[in-house]
Amino acid sequence: MSTITRAFALAALACLAHTPAYAQDASTDDMRSLDGQVQEIKSDVLSIAAELNNLEERLLYPSGTRCSWRWPMTPHSGSTR
Repeated sequence: MSTITRAFALAALACLAHTPAYAQDASTDDMRSLDGQVQEIKSDVLSIAAELNNLEERLLYPSGTRCSWRWPMTPHSGSTR
């Protein structure tokens, strides 16, 4: 093997040996970034769920409506009984 080929092979091996450590560091940073994104999405989902619950309560039990029931206390005058 020529000197240039050996130097190239040695440089390639050095790069390959360094790659897993770099990939692991990048992987750790990616995981932290991904974890942060997941936490942000969870926060958004909880916020939306709370707002949806509030809207549901307002729709089912509106505070501005009044309902009165009128029950007849005496039988109708036109009844046959």
